Amino acid sequence: MAVLNKEYNKFDKEIKLNKSRKDSLKKSRKELKKKIQKWFRDNKPDEIKPKFHPQGSSEMGTTVNPLVTYDEEGKPLLDYDTDYGVYFIKKVMMTLNNRLILGTIGYIKQPRTIQERTQ
Repeated sequence: MAVLNKEYNKFDKEIKLNKSRKDSLKKSRKELKKKIQKWFRDNKPDEIKPKFHPQGSSEMGTTVNPLVTYDEEGKPLLDYDTDYGVYFIKKVMMTLNNRLILGTIGYIKQPRTIQERTQ
């Protein structure tokens, strides 16, 4: 059986993000979040404010360096896919059988009558 530990470690070092790259990507996500928040503050002040949550490889800590491509001048380009979920959540209060319910729009459905269920 071949011993591939040395080759694996070399490959792992090449694809794994170093601390400065992780910090740079985190900073980019924060700046993007600020830009989106500012746009909503300036353009939609009375609307639902977006919520944010990292997802995908950035959330799981499995982001790797991408394949290197080059621009016209031969400079390397590193395109990272940092999934960042933007959510619009509106909480609503309603009563059902004299009980106050706090819910989220999109998850609360109006009860249907028997006639509506069969259509």
